[in-house]
Amino acid sequence: MAARAPDITLERRAVGLPTAIGTTFSLIVASSVLATVAGGFFASWVWLIALAIGFVTMIFASMSFSELATMIPKAGSMNEYVRAGLGPFFATITVGVGYVAVQLFPGTAENFVSSLVTADVLGAPGNYKLWAAIFMVFIAAINLLGIRPFAAVEIFLTFAVAASLLVIGIVGLAGAGTSDPIGPALPHFDLTWSLLSALLGIAIFTFVGVEYTCPLAE
Repeated sequence: MAARAPDITLERRAVGLPTAIGTTFSLIVASSVLATVAGGFFASWVWLIALAIGFVTMIFASMSFSELATMIPKAGSMNEYVRAGLGPFFATITVGVGYVAVQLFPGTAENFVSSLVTADVLGAPGNYKLWAAIFMVFIAAINLLGIRPFAAVEIFLTFAVAASLLVIGIVGLAGAGTSDPIGPALPHFDLTWSLLSALLGIAIFTFVGVEYTCPLAE
């Protein structure tokens, strides 16, 4: 009798709270997201209202994901959730929009920004194309090593970015080095529905990813 191949299962308890936080926060502090946040402040305090509404909206979305992850505790995330309600066709479309497109377009933009900063701002040898290839190979190698090495790198990079944002924010608000606080430099706009509605889409995009810890539950 032929020996039965062992079942392939997920490694239990491989993802802890720091990794879950790092996975979520790293999506929120992506360079494409930070660019929209900086641009939103051209609308001054109206942007803060849009951010508050976007934050509450995405918290509700993450609560919905949490409920679905409890009902259907599988790592397939949106694929499993949509499949249960609408079938495999719409589940495949959802995965293509929610995951594949995110890897092809925003992921490419993130790699471009980091490579451009490394080559042009930091003055590293080589052009940005070389560093883009280096970063891509590094990320692929980390993923191939497994969840634990990837989690360690994820946690370090995420909390390093969070700390740098905190320091830069304090320096900017205090006007350290220039004695020119950033507050008076912000333009003032009256609160109108047309302005607020235009900012809401960007504000919601700012918090996209807060629900991505749910697929990690299994």
